[in-house]
Amino acid sequence: MNFLLYKKPYASFSLNDNEDSTFKLTDQVEIININVSHYLELCYTKGVSELSDFEIAVGIIGVYQEKLLDRLSKRNKILEEIGDIVKKYSWVDNVIVAYDREEYLKEAYEANIEYAVADAVEATTKKVTEEVTEKNTLEMAKKMKNEKADINFISKVTGLNKEQIEKL
Repeated sequence: MNFLLYKKPYASFSLNDNEDSTFKLTDQVEIININVSHYLELCYTKGVSELSDFEIAVGIIGVYQEKLLDRLSKRNKILEEIGDIVKKYSWVDNVIVAYDREEYLKEAYEANIEYAVADAVEATTKKVTEEVTEKNTLEMAKKMKNEKADINFISKVTGLNKEQIEKL
């Protein structure tokens, strides 16, 4: 199975014990891009039994349905343990998300604050606009009344009723 969307990995590195890189602590590690949608499609079309353990392990991390997670992780003990870890960090029944719950809640809180601020700004802007429009309408009606315009004409132009105009 080809997980790569691009020919080259995003990054490649290894850990060394000192600055001159004489002793490597790890092998070369490559960060790749995984096409999770394509992977999930293959799970349904190719069949889980035809996937390698590596393909299944990578898929377990990207799967979002508990039913598919169970199908993938039942192959062996190690895959079951990986599946259990993924379920542990899930926060919605029957939906698996491979993110830390606390991180998700923090991001959701921050997003809610942003939405609340945006809603407050929108509501305040709307209210101020309405108040300014009403003030301008009353001023215009008052000027027209002072110029001895007909009350029916003022009402038609401003949308104010006769009682409101007479109070000006």
